[in-house]
This record gives sequence, structure tokens and C-alpha cells, in this order.
Amino acid sequence: MIIKCPVCSTTYDKEVEACVTCKFTELNKIFISQEDFKEWVENVVKPFREKYQKECIEKEEQKLIARQRKQESGTVIVTEDNIKNWKDIVAISGGYDHIVGLRKDGTVVARRESSKHDYGQCDVEDWEDIIAVSCGWDYTVGLRKDGMVVATMKPWYVDYDPCDVEYWKDIIAISCGNDHTVGLRKDGTVVATGKNNYGQCNVKDWKDIIAVSCKGCTTGLRKDGTIIATGYYSGRINALTKNCKNITYVLAKSDYTVGLKKDGTVVFRHINEHDQYKHVKNIKKWEDIVTVSYGSAHTVGLRKDGTVVATGENDYDQCNVEDWEDIVAVSCGNWHTVGLRKDG
Repeated sequence: MIIKCPVCSTTYDKEVEACVTCKFTELNKIFISQEDFKEWVENVVKPFREKYQKECIEKEEQKLIARQRKQESGTVIVTEDNIKNWKDIVAISGGYDHIVGLRKDGTVVARRESSKHDYGQCDVEDWEDIIAVSCGWDYTVGLRKDGMVVATMKPWYVDYDPCDVEYWKDIIAISCGNDHTVGLRKDGTVVATGKNNYGQCNVKDWKDIIAVSCKGCTTGLRKDGTIIATGYYSGRINALTKNCKNITYVLAKSDYTVGLKKDGTVVFRHINEHDQYKHVKNIKKWEDIVTVSYGSAHTVGLRKDGTVVATGENDYDQCNVEDWEDIVAVSCGNWHTVGLRKDG
């Protein structure tokens, strides 16, 4: 049986959950009538296709800018000019095309890669007493030392709000997905807000949680060392953690799931053998890893000696990290990689 994606026309000779090219997820939808099919094309396929085409155009524009900068000044990472003067940074986080840094005095700095995508995600200049930051697709969330949470984004969401965190209390950790935000309370329970189309915010019954993450879906690490997950890719995470013990952190993408083990090795579960994702197999060679992060098509690992490894697409030099040293934290945006040195 041949399946053809209605958005980008990629074809498959077997059933897949999502298109590896454009990430469209309704490839196997069944229709009762021709009218239902026409309505689906008009209301679902066409808007998704327009968004995908726009993203492709923007990606090509960013590639051109990167090539021009590299030719003119030898700059390797597009965002380097924006953040090289940051000092006293203790934590970093990356969104779609913005980067946020937390200073040791509790204030926050932020930069965007593109002037086109101003959604208010960098309006953090008035934040104070912040102890943690996390970036969503186009918004930023900060955790204050009093357990309250702040967020910034221009109000353009209609059906959901990932920044609806004003009344959260007793929060000790935060994490952002593309369109949803999760907070861990000090009693081990979890709160969430934002888009919930795949159940990624269904965390009200979680207990005894000591860490949370929103990479791919929502995951929680229990104090007994087990992992719980909810959302679109939660089944893949559950399958990975069931077969591999001692996993402390997981990342889930449309085509693969990555798990960091206590011994510093990294395991993965590959969903599709498409050439675009064969780089993931390089991950099994990694050792002494203390944390991992990923962008749209690249994955980065921080070793305990402060060096960094990366694998995946490298159109914007986002994997050129082989010379990095004395790094204490890493974070990936869609097309960039940021490392925090131990000197701040």
C-alpha cells in the first residue's frame, strides 16, 4: 500500500504515524464520505500546507543569511554576535529562534535570531529574582525564587495559553514544550497549561515527581527512578523506558526517542529508517554524557569533562561544537546550539 502525504507529497510504502518531511500526522485518516474528505482538505490540509511552505521559505532565507555571514566575517554560528558579550550567566534555554540567559543576580537576558519573529518572547528586561528559565516555541517562562512563575508572549493564541501561569504557587521547576508549559510543585505534584490536543497537559494525577520535561511530550521522573509520560510521543517513551533500565532523562521527536542513562550512555529508539535520520545511530557511541538537548534535526550531548558532541543536520553549523571546552550546560533551538561556559 502506497501512502502519499497530502501536504508535501512524500510517499511511503507502509503505514507511518507522521510524515518525516513535513511532520503532518493525519496520514491514515479514514473518511465516511466525499464531503468529509473535502472538508478535511479545506480545514486541515490547506492550512497545514500553507504553514509548512512558509516555514520552508523562512528556512531557506536563514540559510542564505548564514552563508552570507560566514563569507563576510567567518562567523560560524549566526547567534554568536548576539550573545558573545553575555556575562555571569548560570543557565540558558533556546526556543524556535530566540535564546534566553539567566544571570547569577536573578535577572534575564534574551536575543532573537530574526527580526521577523517578534512575539514578545524576549521581553524579559524587567524580570528579577529568577532562578530558572525555559523557552517555548515563541514564548519564555521564568521561575522566581518565591515559587511564583512569570511568562512573556504577545497574546495571539486563541484556544489555549501556554503563559497562563500567573496563579501558580510553590513551583520548584519549569519546562516548556512548543505550545505548553509544565510546573513541578514542591509536594511532587505537577501543573500544566497550554495546548492539550494530544493530552500533553494531563498531569493532574501525577505524584512523587522530582523532575519534569516537555521535549516531545510531557515526562516526569518519579523519586523511585521510574518515568511517566503523557502526550503524542508518550507511547514511544514508555516503550524505551520499559526495555532500558536506569534512564534519568528522555527526549522524544517525531522519528526517534533518546534516553540518557545513569552511566552516561545514551540509548535511542528509531521510528523510521529514512536517510534524514540515520545520524541518530551515532548517539550510541556517546559516553560520559550528563545532559542532552535537541533542535529540529540535530541532537547535542554534554560530556562530564565539559566537551560537547553533536549529530544531525548542520546547515547552520549548529553541530560545529568539537572545539568547545569548559561547558556546563547546553541548549538547542531549532537551528542553533548554545553552550554555557563555567566562567559564565
